[in-house]
Amino acid sequence: MHFFLDENVHAKLMPWLIQLGHNVDYIPKGTKNGQVIALGLKEKRILLTHDKDFSDAVHYPPKKHNGIIILRIHPPRLPKIQAALQKLLASPPSEGFSQRLIILEDDGFRIIS
Repeated sequence: MHFFLDENVHAKLMPWLIQLGHNVDYIPKGTKNGQVIALGLKEKRILLTHDKDFSDAVHYPPKKHNGIIILRIHPPRLPKIQAALQKLLASPPSEGFSQRLIILEDDGFRIIS
């Protein structure tokens, strides 16, 4: 899979995802949310973020992004994030990630759209 990591995501998540065989890049610091979505769509990358602003379907409708995973892991420590992502990636939603908003939590995930 191809991921974009938002600037608010733990830096050590990138090498871990790469080790699992994923293509990962960071969103350039200071990029506005609308530009983040456009860049993700252009590069066909799924956004990983803690920013709940991306859950606003009015501003970021499903057909206008390549997929968003919002991390709602508390506390947001690397091992907890890795464990939750590992479960999600091992059993992805049957409809896939493209154009989906997924809320990833400690105990599973919810597909919002």
